[in-house]
Amino acid sequence: MTDSEALEKLKDAVRVRHFSHGTEKSYSLWLRSYMGAVRGYPADWGPEKKIGRFLTGLPAQGAVQLCFGPGVLGPRELRPCSQS
Repeated sequence: MTDSEALEKLKDAVRVRHFSHGTEKSYSLWLRSYMGAVRGYPADWGPEKKIGRFLTGLPAQGAVQLCFGPGVLGPRELRPCSQS
């Protein structure tokens, strides 16, 4: 699947669920970020390893930080640093 096909499939899924435009934009940005990171990973890595490496690398890049407090994910949640 090409990057543009993946983005189109994501947008279709978001629109079917009637999510907001902001949610669609946010999901698209995360997908683009993931697709860009995956290009640099070895081809023999499985999807679990790729996702794990992508997610564990985000705090080191300053993309997200561990935040304490009530939230959707419980007492600790990952969220963009700009919302801290």
